[in-house]
Amino acid sequence: SFRDRFNLKNLFIVANILTYYTRGRNIIFGCDPISPIELKAPYEYIAIARLLGLPMDKAYAVVTQNVIDAIAHGERRRYESS
Repeated sequence: SFRDRFNLKNLFIVANILTYYTRGRNIIFGCDPISPIELKAPYEYIAIARLLGLPMDKAYAVVTQNVIDAIAHGERRRYESS
């Protein structure tokens, strides 16, 4: 959350650790807006991913392919367990 300085600092610390250990693979960004004005545009997420050191292709995947893959994986698991 960008509302609090403490949370913002922790967000970047944890995100840096996450990108280091996952090598930038399979990362999905999201937000928890209180009002519509706090919604983030896809290019804002790409910019944040670039700040974290991800190359452009992986930063772009944060808002496109990774989300599609996660939804497809969940759907496959749901139908396999039925």
